[in-house]
Amino acid sequence: MKTFEKAFIDARISTVKTVSHAAGWNVNRIDAQLVDADSQFFYVKDMDTNWIWCCSIPDDSFQQLVDFYATQDHDVSVAFTQGLIAECVMTGQISADQENSLAAGLSAYISKTQTYALSRGTDRRHFGVIRYEPDLLRPFVLAGYKRYLNQFNEMKSAFENVVRIDQTNHPEWFKK
Repeated sequence: MKTFEKAFIDARISTVKTVSHAAGWNVNRIDAQLVDADSQFFYVKDMDTNWIWCCSIPDDSFQQLVDFYATQDHDVSVAFTQGLIAECVMTGQISADQENSLAAGLSAYISKTQTYALSRGTDRRHFGVIRYEPDLLRPFVLAGYKRYLNQFNEMKSAFENVVRIDQTNHPEWFKK
């Protein structure tokens, strides 16, 4: 790779890391070829452990995943995504393969929800998913930039607000 091209890619990665860290996120992996693409964003919170994770998927890759999983049963998407979240929570770490699998699972899952259907045609491209228990995922959507993660504290607050609403509207989700 030419020195200029490598320097340019390194600068793009550095910019994304700087913006992400300023927003409160500890970014583990950045694909240099995708940093300037309009993207869909996922934020996941596990209620039992308070584990929070995020990722971005370029719009064209997201649409390819949505199309690929279009015929998959929603229950399969839910089970697959829940299993991946549980696996990551148990180990406390997430590998590159797990990140890719979880991003694909979240894409398949979210694309079959009312939350996603209502977000189509809007600027809302940041999806939160709360895992309340092994068989319950709760999606929600927020507006945000096309190329950058929302602030960590903003997402933490959004998770807290959704949980408060759910405690009122679905108290059965909180009885163990």
